[in-house]
Amino acid sequence: MKKLLWICFFLTLGFSQTWERILPCYVNNVYYAGAYSGGVNYSRPDWVDIDNDGDYDLMIGAEHGGMHFYRNIGTASSPSWLFVTEFYENIDIENRCSQAFVDIDNDNDYDILIGEQDGNINFYRNVGSPTNDTFVLVTENYNGINVGSFSAPVCCDIDADGDYDLFIGEHYGNLNYYRNDGTASTPAWTFVTETWFSIDVGT
Repeated sequence: MKKLLWICFFLTLGFSQTWERILPCYVNNVYYAGAYSGGVNYSRPDWVDIDNDGDYDLMIGAEHGGMHFYRNIGTASSPSWLFVTEFYENIDIENRCSQAFVDIDNDNDYDILIGEQDGNINFYRNVGSPTNDTFVLVTENYNGINVGSFSAPVCCDIDADGDYDLFIGEHYGNLNYYRNDGTASTPAWTFVTETWFSIDVGT
């Protein structure tokens, strides 16, 4: 009997376990889908339909340099968030992740521009597909852009010419504006101003 117990003990040691912080719970009658996902310092939320299922999922950039990923397992009108990981796609820029998901090369899937504490922009190209993304780091110094510190990019077609333009917030509260003078698939960024419309939010 003793020999059998030792055999069971060593067999148990041979199996590894992986724990994920995804357990839901109620706190003061409030439901939390990812009770053990932890807090996020300097959080930067971004909504993106990363699994192409017709509803928005949630990415939260964090001080530690990764992105907390919450999958929407509900619907487009009634979301329900499932915590998946604090390092989406194992991306880790080390400090102050500030991500923007955008189809920057016009190939119908999301790429990622990520600002960070040093003021530069990291560019990850999606070489996968809309339903099976695979991100590859292209450069940590996208287009040579550096706004000094705490860069926070976002893209939108502000001049309605059919391609994305680039805005970058920074530490001192200004908005840097880069106009796209290229195309939707091959951007060419022209720096216009670091104080777009004189907007200054302080820090």
